[in-house]
Amino acid sequence: MSWFWRQMVSTNFERQLFDRLAGMGFHIAQNGTEHTHPAFVDKLKRSTDQTSLAIRYQPDGVASLGEIPCSFYIEAKTTADPNQKTHKIEKNAWEQYWRLQNNGNIVVIAFGKFQDRGNEKAYNFAWHWNFLKCIKLIPGQETVSHFPIGQRFPVENDWVYPRGSKRAAELRALGNDNFSGTPYREVVTESLLPWDTFRQSIIERLDTS
Repeated sequence: MSWFWRQMVSTNFERQLFDRLAGMGFHIAQNGTEHTHPAFVDKLKRSTDQTSLAIRYQPDGVASLGEIPCSFYIEAKTTADPNQKTHKIEKNAWEQYWRLQNNGNIVVIAFGKFQDRGNEKAYNFAWHWNFLKCIKLIPGQETVSHFPIGQRFPVENDWVYPRGSKRAAELRALGNDNFSGTPYREVVTESLLPWDTFRQSIIERLDTS
C-alpha cells in the first residue's frame, strides 16, 4: 500500500472531520506548521530534540464553541487498509499529545477506519473518537505475538520498533519500503466511543457558560 494512497485517505478523513465539526457548530481551524510551513517541517523529520518533536507532532486541528469560546485540540487518525483490525499511534505523537494534556489542554482524537476505496470525493469510514486520557493502548508484546517468532519486531517499554528488525530488513530486500519504521502501539478498540456521542460529550467537557 503506497505512501501516496495512505496520504490521500488521511487527507480525505481530515477534510470530512472538519466538515462534520463545522456542521455541529464548532469553529475550526487547521493547526501546526505541518499545514502552514510544510517545507520547514519536512526538514525536521529526522530531528529528535524536544522543540522539533513538538513542532512535528501538533494535533491536526483546533476547535472552539461558546459565546466566549472554549477550545480543544483534535487529531485525525485513519487506517488506509480495510483489513487492518485496529488503529496505530506513533510513540512520538502520543508523547507530544500527552504533554499538551498534562499542561491542562483538552486533546481529542477522531478515528476513521477505512471501509472501501469508493472515489476521491466519497471515501467511507467507520467513525469513533475519545478524549486522549481515555484512550488505551495494547502492549507491544501482545501485538507482535500474532506474528511468527522469526518475524516479530522488537518491543521496548511496550512500544513496537519495526526499524532495524530482521523483518524490516527482509521487507527491504524484497523491495517493500512502504511500511512505517517508527515505534508504535495499537489502540484498544473498546476504549473508543461511537461518533454520535461526540458533540454532547465535548459540550459537557467545555466550560461554555
